Amino acid sequence: MEQRWAKPDSSRQFFLDKLSANPGSSLLDIGAGTGKWSVLVAPYAAKITALDPSETMQVVLKEKIDAMELTNIDIFTGTWPKDDPGPHDFILASHSMYGTPDFAAFVQKMCANAVKGCILVMRVPFADSIMAKAAMHVWGQPYDSPNFQIAYNILLGMDIYPDVIMEADGTYVWPPGNRSALIYWDM
Repeated sequence: MEQRWAKPDSSRQFFLDKLSANPGSSLLDIGAGTGKWSVLVAPYAAKITALDPSETMQVVLKEKIDAMELTNIDIFTGTWPKDDPGPHDFILASHSMYGTPDFAAFVQKMCANAVKGCILVMRVPFADSIMAKAAMHVWGQPYDSPNFQIAYNILLGMDIYPDVIMEADGTYVWPPGNRSALIYWDM
């Protein structure tokens, strides 16, 4: 993961450009975990709220914040959409929506709290991947969670017509598994 994040990436660059074009913006990072996104965008945002339920993840994020002497990241304990730290200019959920029992409610709450835009980063599993085959065996269909293929169709059904950027990491992986997509819409 560290090696992949050390290389340029279209999804991360898009978000940095979006924040650069909107100086003074605030960000809610849903499911922030150890803070990869929060720390990355800290120089570009006025205020970041890192929402995560795991105290262990929060400890790692706090260590990063202290080591980098960042002053604009606040850690908020909770789960989305149950716990609400209030409106933010941008709301990001990167790989943090898979366990939600109601994806539409998750997105509706994002829309209700976002002032400028919403961003989802999700898996785009290949149809012949091991996970797709396992899901087919267990559930009778190739999707193990509300990943990109499912989420995009749900968003369209909610009258949300997002832009999509597919990550391309420039490497070949065998067996092929998945890619990530950044899904974005303005408010």
